[in-house]
Amino acid sequence: MEPAAHQSNIVSARPSFNPDALAYYETAGWRAYYDRNWLRAFGLLVHLSDSQFHIPFPRSFLAVYHVIRASLAFVPREHDLDVVRQHLEHFYRIAAVANRGAFDAHTVAALELRYWVIHRELAATPDADKRPLIECVAALHAALFSRTPAELWESAVSRVAAANAVDQITSRRSLDPAADWELVESRLRRAYQQVKRAIER
Repeated sequence: MEPAAHQSNIVSARPSFNPDALAYYETAGWRAYYDRNWLRAFGLLVHLSDSQFHIPFPRSFLAVYHVIRASLAFVPREHDLDVVRQHLEHFYRIAAVANRGAFDAHTVAALELRYWVIHRELAATPDADKRPLIECVAALHAALFSRTPAELWESAVSRVAAANAVDQITSRRSLDPAADWELVESRLRRAYQQVKRAIER
């Protein structure tokens, strides 16, 4: 399902997250998802949501439920964007409450959905200009962390590089999937490290 690479764009609203752990959970979650290991994928998403947003159990299960519902609603080419947006907003409301209202759930959900849409448009064309996708990720991170897109531009570049590597694998263009999965994790680790540096400055 295409949105697996999008939903993982969600990052922590606190500076105390662990880039290594987040990169691991996110990469393992993508692999489980594309391997159709649904139970493992769900469990990893719960761990990821807890690590990113510190959403307590059992609210973390409800949060992941809404991410999955958003993903399922987005799969068909003829999908209802309002339904997808509503589930994303439910997720971000739960995350915002867990982080004492650190961001506006409506704004962040709209940016998340925009990221999904742009990624779908560009994923089929490996040589396409990815700048619109980078701009969208930078805006999303800025909304989450009360920073400017310029301050989070580097992390957006790294995250889009990770998404590109996932697209390479899932489109069967990869000549070495195992090595490319390692590349995904390393790019995500770099993205999270860059986010952490930006919000600690």
